[in-house]
This record gives sequence, structure tokens and C-alpha cells, in this order.
Amino acid sequence: MLNGLVVSLVLLLSFAVLAGKIKLKTGGLNSPLVTGVLLGTLIGGSSTIGTAQLAFVYGNSALCFHLGALCGFLLLGFFYGTRIRSSGALTITEIVTEEYGKLVGTMTSTLNCVGTFIAILSQLISATAVLTIILPSFSYTNSLVLTAFLMFFYVLFGGTRGAAVVGLLKLVLLVIAMLCCGILAISLSGGFESMFGQVSKLSLQSGMNFMGFFNRGLSMDLGSAFSVLVGIVSTQIYAQAYIMARSEAQAKSGFFWGAFLVPFIGGAGIAVGLFMRVHHSEIVPRTALTEFMMQYLPPEIAGFFLGTLLITVLGSGAGLALSISSILNNDLLSRFVRPSLKPVSLRVLIALTLLTGLLVCLNASEGMILNYTVVSMALRASVILAPLTFAIWAVGYVPASFALVACVCGPAVFFILRIAEVPVNALASSIAVGFGIMIVGWLMGKRNAA
Repeated sequence: MLNGLVVSLVLLLSFAVLAGKIKLKTGGLNSPLVTGVLLGTLIGGSSTIGTAQLAFVYGNSALCFHLGALCGFLLLGFFYGTRIRSSGALTITEIVTEEYGKLVGTMTSTLNCVGTFIAILSQLISATAVLTIILPSFSYTNSLVLTAFLMFFYVLFGGTRGAAVVGLLKLVLLVIAMLCCGILAISLSGGFESMFGQVSKLSLQSGMNFMGFFNRGLSMDLGSAFSVLVGIVSTQIYAQAYIMARSEAQAKSGFFWGAFLVPFIGGAGIAVGLFMRVHHSEIVPRTALTEFMMQYLPPEIAGFFLGTLLITVLGSGAGLALSISSILNNDLLSRFVRPSLKPVSLRVLIALTLLTGLLVCLNASEGMILNYTVVSMALRASVILAPLTFAIWAVGYVPASFALVACVCGPAVFFILRIAEVPVNALASSIAVGFGIMIVGWLMGKRNAA
């Protein structure tokens, strides 16, 4: 097992360091590369380790995340994408800034940092599922500390700068790993029919229908799917894939294939989670995927796949930390403190971001990994979706003051409803508030224009 682990770590880290020294060209993505960017971003610790964990506890409810991603790819690829690309802007924040001014742009990018920070938490917890298997003597706390430390050094050695190169390699390896594990879980169960029978028996014994899609409640599971859907539309990297495509046709094709492949990857994770619940109900849920690899794959292959998972999670967390630190530097500190921070200061920001995430994880209940990702996407959508929509479909009609109020009130409503545990969907309510404010601004803008 150790040999396979070392091979994967050396392979991926070597590519990361090499890619960090190469100046990559941008633009001209063909359809497969567009799909690669989409899946390379989506498929990380949450959609692999997190899916198996959620399936272990709640069965097919885990598929809601992937169905939300499917719909999000289609909505962005065939509805929003054309407008975003034709705007000529390179980022969705730039679109909002050009339409409503720098204050709104700064506010949206800053509030987006909070959503991105929540996503870091899911990567920190995901990594512990791998480290607990590799280093069984390590406690959950020690695994979290080591993960934050490794993420920091991943940034320093150029891993995130080489994401375009390493990301495609990790994607291929992860997809192979997930599909192999999913197929093996079904095979070990005796085929689909036998597996369905075993899960049905488990459902009778536990009192929960593991084959059902809404075991956490209709509102929560549909809300999760909706959060991922609007989160994808509101996240820069997915829009960037459309903007950087060679043509509209290549972009739409790439998004279509991304939407097509997502359910298969999610289904593989669910198969593993259900298999482990049937045969190993005593394990810690977050280790369902990694325990499966250890117990049912040949040692060298298991080690290779575990190393791939670890580097993927570390790279994702490191990239998120770098993203937050860069936004804080460029949009806040450079405006209000001094023109630009030195590289060493940026490293301090990265370290502080990871340290804060570590402290939050240590003082919070472990929870479901996918929940953090869902909340992260929901928060980002509550900030920017309404202003972005009106910035590309109602150019020049909404006063900047309404956009500013919308991007602040949306997340405020989301947090208030989540903290107060009001029995309504926090995301749907926050987005409704944001769109409501923008509609009022649009009506007033039309009246003034008339």
C-alpha cells in the first residue's frame, strides 16, 4: 500500500511543482478541456469522500448534490453562459462592477470570500478521512492540524499555480478511482439486483428507506440540489470555462458532457457508501470510501488511489485559501491599507486563512462534508446571482444602490434563517429577497427612463 501511495504523491507533486514553473497559455479550450475544467473543479473531497459518507448515513439522498450539479451545468451552459461570454468581461465580478460600480464589486467579492472559506472546511475534513486510514494512530485533531500544514506548503511549492495541468491529471485518476470502486462495490454485492435486495433489507432493519432520495426531508434535499445548481451559476471558475472556450459550440458541448458524466461519478460514490453501510456499519461514516479502498482493492492500487485523493483535497483547499487571500489583498488591503502587499504578506494571509479554518473545524461538530459545500455554494449564490442576472439581462436599468442592498441583504437573510432555524428554505428565501430588491430597482429604472 505504501509503495502505491508514494508513487501517486511523487507523481502528482512533481507535476504540481513543474507546472508551477511553467507559464500556461490561456484561452482556446476545446470541448473535452471545458468538461475537464468543470469536473476537475467539482470533483474533489466533497463529491467523492463526502458522497460516500452521505450515502452511508442517508442513502440515495447523496445523489441530490450531483443532480444539482447536472442542472447547474445545463443552466450555465445553455442559458447564462452566452450572455456572460458576450459581455466581454473575464470574470462575473467584473460584470457586476462595470454595471454597478466598484463598491458593489468589492462587496460581492468580499462576501464571496465567506462562501469560499466555508468550502475550505469541507476540504479539511475530507483530508482527515484519508489521513486516518494512512496514519491510523493519528487522532481527528492531529489529522486536521497536519492537513492545514500540508495545504500551506502545497501553495508555497506552486501546486495551485499549476492547477490547469495537474487538475486534468488528478481528474482522470479520480474518475478512474471512483468508477473502479463503484463497479467493484456492485460486483462484490452480486450485481445490481442483489445489491438492491441487500439495501432493501437494510432499510427494513433500520427504518430508513436507503433507496429513497429525500431521507433528510424534502426541503433539505431539494434545497441542497438547488444550492448546488445556483452555486455553479454564481461561481467564477465554471463561468470561466465557458468564457475561455474556443467557441459557443465548444462551450455548450463541454457543459453537456460535464452534466452527462456527473451522475455516474455520484452513483459510484453512493454504491460504495451503501455497500459499506451493509457490510461495515461500524465504521466512521466519513471513512466509507477510504476504508473501502483499503479493504477491497489490491494494496498498491489502494495506496495509489488514496494518494490521489489526498493530493486532490490538499490542492483544492490550498487553491481556495490562495483565492481568499488574493481577494483580500487585491480588493481590500490594497485599497484601504497600502497599494500592494509583499509576497511574504500574502503567505501570512494564506496561513491565517488556513489557521482560521482549522480552528473552526476543531470547535465545530464534524457533520456532513457535503453540507459545508452546499452552504458554501448557497452563500455565494445569495450574494451575486441576483445582481449578475440583472447586469446581463437588464443593462442600465437598475440603480447601483439597489444592487448593493441586494448583495448585502441576500446573505444576511440566509444567515439569519439558518441560525434561527426557521422552518423555511434559507437559500430560496435569500435569493427571493435579492431578486425582489433588484426587480424594484428595475421597475424604478424603467420608470425613470420613460
